[in-house]
Amino acid sequence: MNDIIIKTYNFIDTLDNSTMIKEFLDSKKKLLSNQEVITLVDKFNHEEDTTKLISIKSKLFEIEEYKKYLDNYNKLSSYILKISNQYKKYTSTRVCI
Repeated sequence: MNDIIIKTYNFIDTLDNSTMIKEFLDSKKKLLSNQEVITLVDKFNHEEDTTKLISIKSKLFEIEEYKKYLDNYNKLSSYILKISNQYKKYTSTRVCI
């Protein structure tokens, strides 16, 4: 059991130091300081008209940093889902997502 704990901490350290996480956090920081992105996301969250939603989403996807953020977000979500599924398989318990 101790070996599993050590490997889990090693995995977390590896993940923390991975390029994907560094890019994800860097993109997030840049996006949070980009007023244009914040305004577009706010509009998107309050809009109900499908045509306007598509337009806003298109504008967001024109921003490279936004695309980079979403790409890394999706990769991370995929990893978390895989880990959660493994945990569920071992314990018959759902933990994440």
